[in-house]
Amino acid sequence: TLDNGESWSVVFAQDGLRPTFVRRHPSIPGLAVLAAAKAKGASLFLSRDLGENWGEPVAKFSGDVLDTAWVDRSGIPTLLIATSEGLRQFIPGSDSGPSPL
Repeated sequence: TLDNGESWSVVFAQDGLRPTFVRRHPSIPGLAVLAAAKAKGASLFLSRDLGENWGEPVAKFSGDVLDTAWVDRSGIPTLLIATSEGLRQFIPGSDSGPSPL
């Protein structure tokens, strides 16, 4: 929803991907992650404007993404990712992809 639930509209649609959940950062306005499942695997997308724009996937997984949680480590927003392959962490804007924990 783009209007506090008064109406609903599609803001994410990509062939072969089915959105499964969205998690917003609790203290950084606009920062959100969207998980999307595909036939085999899943992808994560980031938005810095609370879902108005989603861009390209920031991470792709061969298994399922079960859930995510935002944490701050030394003031840096970090995404913890629970996958069917194990727990990962990802720092948006870093040069590396999700790493195992």
